[in-house]
Amino acid sequence: MEKCKATLTNEIIKVDSFVNASAWDLYDTYAELVGDASEAEKDFQKLIDTVLQAKGAPLPPVKFQSKMSHESQIKQLFKQEDFKYALLVAERLLASNCYQPRQSTFMKRLKSKYDNTEPTTYKYEAHQLWTYGTDLEDPDPLSVTAIDWNPFNMDLLAIGYGNLKKKYVCCGKIRIWSPKNPVHPEREYTLDQCVTAISFSNTRPNIVAVGCINGDVFVGDISKECGNLRILGRDKIRSRHGPIWKIQWFINNNLLQLKEELMAIGEGGVLIRFPFPDEDEAEGIQELNYLSAIKTSYTRKNKALSSDIREIRRETKAFVKHNFSGLWFSTSSDGDSCYISTKEGVVIKVILINNYRVENTFSAHMGPVYQVEYSPFTDLIFLTCGADWCIRIWMDGLPVPLFVLKMENPVMSAKWYPNISTIIGAVSGSDFAIWDITKSVYLPANLIHFDGAAFSRLLFSRKGSNVVLGDDGGVLRVLHLSQLPRQPFLQREALVSAIEKGLTNNAELLKTFRKHVTLNREALKTEIAF
Repeated sequence: MEKCKATLTNEIIKVDSFVNASAWDLYDTYAELVGDASEAEKDFQKLIDTVLQAKGAPLPPVKFQSKMSHESQIKQLFKQEDFKYALLVAERLLASNCYQPRQSTFMKRLKSKYDNTEPTTYKYEAHQLWTYGTDLEDPDPLSVTAIDWNPFNMDLLAIGYGNLKKKYVCCGKIRIWSPKNPVHPEREYTLDQCVTAISFSNTRPNIVAVGCINGDVFVGDISKECGNLRILGRDKIRSRHGPIWKIQWFINNNLLQLKEELMAIGEGGVLIRFPFPDEDEAEGIQELNYLSAIKTSYTRKNKALSSDIREIRRETKAFVKHNFSGLWFSTSSDGDSCYISTKEGVVIKVILINNYRVENTFSAHMGPVYQVEYSPFTDLIFLTCGADWCIRIWMDGLPVPLFVLKMENPVMSAKWYPNISTIIGAVSGSDFAIWDITKSVYLPANLIHFDGAAFSRLLFSRKGSNVVLGDDGGVLRVLHLSQLPRQPFLQREALVSAIEKGLTNNAELLKTFRKHVTLNREALKTEIAF
């Protein structure tokens, strides 16, 4: 009988260890073991297929190049859409390390340090968060010529660039900026002409319309990296309408259906309509004409009954037809009418329903009228700004302005504040002014000076907490607004009360203003009753 013996040993401690290996590491390992690149590719493909089958994932084709230089690999890598998107996300993450507090202030996710819950006095402050375009190395910087916010993604900003001084020998650019990456644009498209106007579609947020200085109008898709720019009505626009200074999407009510179309104004003095996407043609819906009288004289020889010859000098008038040079237009909230500003200092009201026609024409400024804007709270009030260093506030139907807000340089852009009906923002030279007509119509509530800037465009964000200022150097400044009054519960009534308060020294104009307000209220009640 044999005796079993056992030997006791020390406890063996086992620890799991993990090793991370990329696809390239596995490929190189198999290449070294096999020694043949072709065999390594086959074995590596089998390994990939086995892993994906175990996970239940589809089997994508795997391509190898055994002999590829480092530069070729980089070039091929940059062509991949997934790699470009990964770079975009990485840039956003890196930018958030520097701009995270300011990004939160811009998007109102955190309470700004500039805001005060119950201020004793309203200071109408504007603090710069960042600038778009200063970190880009442009050998020939272009001016900011057009700005527009996306109606759905309200943080997405489209900017048009160009050099208006060089005009036809200059290129243009379109950049799509986002606060997630203030350093580099999300999209960038280059055109062979200066960009003068830009507008996002209200029903299709990925569609943007662009107007150029040579008369071209493009429609592009910003969801595509290439943009898929599509030109509209090339032959008809270039030959007749000249540079496109303003372009806007509007809802056309043709009694059968509501359809979004594109409308533009050119320097040739023609209001243009584009029935996009049904057609690519352009239709001139209204010409802005006027007649000028020219005195002419001529001498006529007439033989009298006697032998003497008498010379009779007569004078007559000849009428010459001209077109106003359109610069800007603003449509009413219902889309039934629009005001058009011109280079000749005249503002024209055009009816857009039924038959297009000119309803009213009046002289607004001593020089070009750069912009005209309806109040977002009522179609009774609108403003104009021009080269005579003034902002004028008008009432529909009155031939004289209600107020004249004076500045120290030509006012290139002026906008109503979207949250408070009595506040107006304007840029003039190197100054950004915030006006509150409730407070004063003689001095701005706050005037901020930026050294070295020559502002050309201004636009409030759709939420009203921020404003962007574009200048001739291609820099776009993003400012956060704070220390503003609370929003009135009745915006329209607050605007009317502020105007009545400002007209206390002009009894006749105040009486006319109240009469027009009363008539408008009665017409509105009658319309609601029907």
